Amino acid sequence: MIKSLKKEYFHRFLMVDEKGEEIARIRVKIFKDRGHLNNYVAQLEYKLSTFFKPWKPVVRYNYCHNFVHRDIFNRKGKRIKREKFGKFKDLKDAVKMAEDDLKLKFQYYIKWFVKRDE
Repeated sequence: MIKSLKKEYFHRFLMVDEKGEEIARIRVKIFKDRGHLNNYVAQLEYKLSTFFKPWKPVVRYNYCHNFVHRDIFNRKGKRIKREKFGKFKDLKDAVKMAEDDLKLKFQYYIKWFVKRDE
C-alpha cells in the first residue's frame, strides 16, 4: 500500500537589510500522511550577504527517532550542537514550540551566528 505523503511549506521573513532585502527567515516544512502530522522541520536561516549567497541554517528543530531535537550550526553549515527535547504526544505542539522559540529568539540566534567564526 502506497502512503499519501503530503508536504507543506511556510516561510516567514523576520529581518531585512538596509536595502530591503530579506536576510532572516523561518522556514517550516510539515509532512503529513493521510492528514496526520508525522514529521516536520522548522529552521531559522540567515543570509550573510545578499549578493549570490545562499540561505544558511542557524537553528533547526526537527523530529527524528521519536525525539524532537534542536541543532545549532556555525557559518560553515556544520552542526556544532544538538539538544534533545524528548517526546511529544502531539507533533503540533512540537511545531508550535519550535516556531515560538525561533520567533522569540531569532535576533539572539543570528547575533551569535554572525559573531561565531568556527
